[in-house]
Amino acid sequence: MGETLTMKRILVADHSEIANRMFCAGLSKYGFSVSAVSTTEELIHKCTTEEIDMLLLDLYLEQTSQMDQIHYLRELCPEMYLIVMSDEPDISSAVQTMKNGADDFIEKPCDLDTILKKIRELLKNERERSSRQMRSCLQQTGQFRRSRK
Repeated sequence: MGETLTMKRILVADHSEIANRMFCAGLSKYGFSVSAVSTTEELIHKCTTEEIDMLLLDLYLEQTSQMDQIHYLRELCPEMYLIVMSDEPDISSAVQTMKNGADDFIEKPCDLDTILKKIRELLKNERERSSRQMRSCLQQTGQFRRSRK
C-alpha cells in the first residue's frame, strides 16, 4: 500500500454511496486525488468545471444507461481516461462502451485491486505512448540517434 502512482485526479460516478466511499478512500491511499458523484447532473458539472484525469463511471448511474453519455463525455474531456463499470455486464454492452470511447470495461462488483490494476495498465500505456511520441518527434527533427553497442 506504500506504492504511489503518478498523481491523477479521479472522479468516481456510481449510484451506490458505499461504492463511492470505498473507491475514494482506497484510491486516496495510493496518492490519487479522488472525488465522487452519484447523479448524471453532478457528473456533467464536475467534468465541465474541474480537470479530471480519469473517470470511473457506473454504466447505470441513476438506474439508467449512460451509454449515450460516454460519447458526450469523450467529446467533453478527450484526454480523460474513462473506465466503465457495470453490474449487468454483457458482451454487447462492453463492446458498445468501447466503441463509444471508453478505455476499459469492468464487471461489478469489483474490488480495489481490480480497479488499481486497470489504472496501472492505462498509466503504463500512457507512459509508453508518451515515450514513443517523443522519440518520433526527435527522429523527425533529427535529434534522436539510436546508440550502437
